[in-house]
Amino acid sequence: MPRGPNGEKRPADVIGAAVAVGRIATGEMPNDSQPASGRHRSGKAGGKARAEALSGEQRSEIAAMAAETRWNKERRTAMSVNACDQLAALYKKKAANGLIDVKFFVSKNIGDVAKEVVCAEALRFDEAVERGDTAPLDFNDRHDK
Repeated sequence: MPRGPNGEKRPADVIGAAVAVGRIATGEMPNDSQPASGRHRSGKAGGKARAEALSGEQRSEIAAMAAETRWNKERRTAMSVNACDQLAALYKKKAANGLIDVKFFVSKNIGDVAKEVVCAEALRFDEAVERGDTAPLDFNDRHDK
């Protein structure tokens, strides 16, 4: 029988594990699970103590800084060069190769999203198409039927 990380016996298959859970639940077999390690318990206690020590405003500030850092990192990688300039150059090249027209429709409710972010997303979409990571959609609206 396989052993877990703390030396406990474990069933080798899913059905055996289900039977073992049933036996533990009915009391036929003792529950040999180990209590949480000291590091796990102290980490949970420390997190709880920190949350209690901070005011709601401080927790909100920390969360806002974390979100800002995360979004800035994503934007820096996506927009190392002006994404709109890259997109324009890409479609000029495609137009030279026979592409007739491209239109992007953006919702009126886009809010505070920057033009750069929209351009970066369009570039990511085009890269996915080039890699073949997309599948065609069939809306059954062909005019040739």
